[in-house]
Amino acid sequence: MSKLTNKIVRILWTVFIAGWAVIGILFLFIATGMIGYMPPIEHLQNPIDKYASQLISADGKVFGSYAHSGDNRIYTRYNEISPDLIKALIATEDVRFRKHSGIDSKGLFRAVVKRGILNQKSGGGGSTITQQLAKLLYSPRTETKLGRLFQKPIEWVIAVKLERFYTKEEIITMYLNESPYGGRRNGVESAAQAYFKKSAKDLTLAESALLASIPNNPSYLSPYNTAANKALIARQQKTLDVMEKMGYITAEQAEEAKKVNILDEIQPEVSRYTDIKAPHFVLEVKRQLEA
Repeated sequence: MSKLTNKIVRILWTVFIAGWAVIGILFLFIATGMIGYMPPIEHLQNPIDKYASQLISADGKVFGSYAHSGDNRIYTRYNEISPDLIKALIATEDVRFRKHSGIDSKGLFRAVVKRGILNQKSGGGGSTITQQLAKLLYSPRTETKLGRLFQKPIEWVIAVKLERFYTKEEIITMYLNESPYGGRRNGVESAAQAYFKKSAKDLTLAESALLASIPNNPSYLSPYNTAANKALIARQQKTLDVMEKMGYITAEQAEEAKKVNILDEIQPEVSRYTDIKAPHFVLEVKRQLEA
């Protein structure tokens, strides 16, 4: 090699090593909270979230629910969620969910190449379910360019930490309890009750595929937004296709689910008090609780 070639090689190696050193220092600063917000270990181990309080009669019937935040989120356990919904979620949001440790390097690389370099909308966002959970739980909305620049790396670090403290089933459960489904319908149980008048564990394949399609753009894809009904059904059918491709369901099951006129099953939208049983009693209990 000539002296010039050796010099170029040394410069390239120096730039390469320096680049990785800068990245390492950046993530160290993020992990220690020196850059951005990093939730304390005790919060990561025990996420504090607000669920609706439910008023239940002596025979186990729900009279109504209260939520100061207006989210009306009802806590649901993993075994109280339809397996079809869990499969639909993984198929549409994170196909390697069971294999990665918070960050899907293959998905991230694909997103960078397709969206960042080739500017293809079909490239996906590269975010895992765990990263999305990190964003829902701990990543406040930011409007500054600097804040947005560091938002993704912060979510990556939190996602890796969440994977250390929780099983995959616990992460799925937290995500589905936290996900927005349009309006006051936050959390899968609240959405299942509002849209189909049934519990999340009783959702059919067609209903599960529909619900799994909403959180991507909840305000627009809400079944109550008739202007977006075609887009919602298109996403639902694409979800069924991906589930079939991954082997979660058979071709026959996918076709049967597509034949269901799912929008006819959507319950009429009601006000926050319409479906309360014994409203005077429920509101009086609420008044006493708030006092």
